[in-house]
Amino acid sequence: MAKDSAQKQEGDCESRASVDMRTTRSQMVEQLRAETVSGRLPHRTAASLLTLLGASVVGRRRSAFEQRQ
Repeated sequence: MAKDSAQKQEGDCESRASVDMRTTRSQMVEQLRAETVSGRLPHRTAASLLTLLGASVVGRRRSAFEQRQ
C-alpha cells in the first residue's frame, strides 16, 4: 500500500516537472525572440539557440491544442 502511494507521488512530481520544463522552454523561446527583435542578440546566435531548443526559427510551432483555440 505504501509502495503504491510512493509511486503515485513520484509520478505526480515527474508530470509537474515536465509541465514546468515546457513552460520554461516556451518562456526561453519567447525571450530569445524578443532579444533578437530588439537587436540585443545577433540573429545567427538566436537562430542557433532556438534550433537547440527545438523551436522553429521562422515561426513558433503550435500544438494541435493551441491551433484549436
